[in-house]
Amino acid sequence: MTTAVWTLSQRILHWSIVLCIVVAWVSAGEWDDIHEWSGYVLFAQIGIRILMSIFSQHPNANGAKMLRKLLNLPAYLRQLKKGRFVKTRGLSPTGVITVVSLVVVMFVVNYTGLMLTFDDYVGEPWLEELHADLFYYSLALVALHVVGAILFSVLQNENKFKDMITGGK
Repeated sequence: MTTAVWTLSQRILHWSIVLCIVVAWVSAGEWDDIHEWSGYVLFAQIGIRILMSIFSQHPNANGAKMLRKLLNLPAYLRQLKKGRFVKTRGLSPTGVITVVSLVVVMFVVNYTGLMLTFDDYVGEPWLEELHADLFYYSLALVALHVVGAILFSVLQNENKFKDMITGGK
């Protein structure tokens, strides 16, 4: 029997965000129109993710329910320190921190990119540098997210990537 963990809308949004990040990265400095449009689409996707966090009743999409998992963070970390890997439905407390960090950083990356389209900021070196630095910081968070998914897939004997494709365990 499969337990639903991720809704179809969550999975579509997740993988379309991945696609937009890849397109933005590949097109940066080469294809400005594609880079800008991938940024606009990503900005909209982040907005949708924030709205899902506010209005969704699904426990793995609702922001308040996800943030409540942070109350368990100290106990969760103590268990990890003891070598006990507590299975969670959806995001673990550390996963919540990573996802919230990703959403915030991607929002700021997109906002600085949007600012670069305004006449007052076009070509501003400090803003271009900030935009690029924040993007690389977001890539580091993505890498942390992927490493966490791999690690917990192995430690918990669950395929987290399959869960994000099929929606269930």
